[in-house]
Amino acid sequence: MSSLAFWAAVALAGIVIGLLRRGRVERLLDLSLRGGWVLLVLVALVNWTVLRPLPAWLLGLGLNATYLLANGGRGAIVRPAAFASSDALIALPEQVALPLLSAWIPLPPDGWISPGDLVLALAAVVTIQAAMRRQAA
Repeated sequence: MSSLAFWAAVALAGIVIGLLRRGRVERLLDLSLRGGWVLLVLVALVNWTVLRPLPAWLLGLGLNATYLLANGGRGAIVRPAAFASSDALIALPEQVALPLLSAWIPLPPDGWISPGDLVLALAAVVTIQAAMRRQAA
């Protein structure tokens, strides 16, 4: 699953959970999209009423930022030696700082995500369903 497909699945999960919790898809259209279409994180920051999972957003962003800062801004997929390849984006656990924060979690069939990405995905799902349930202003 590619990164784009993963985030599309996250958005779909948020919509499905929102519908199951009696939210309305039309309420997503009420979100203020200042400055054009931007990432869901930026949309959520503009719409304070749906920012219920703010700690999750901050945790996910913080985990990813910590890993990137510890590795000089270089992100790598960390795999055990048995799965290592010559790709520059693939690293062994001993080659990076904080390998547990890297993209080591398999995303079938050939993707990899980090713990920070998982937290951000959860925050995105909660934000989407909260946006679907909020009352129009």
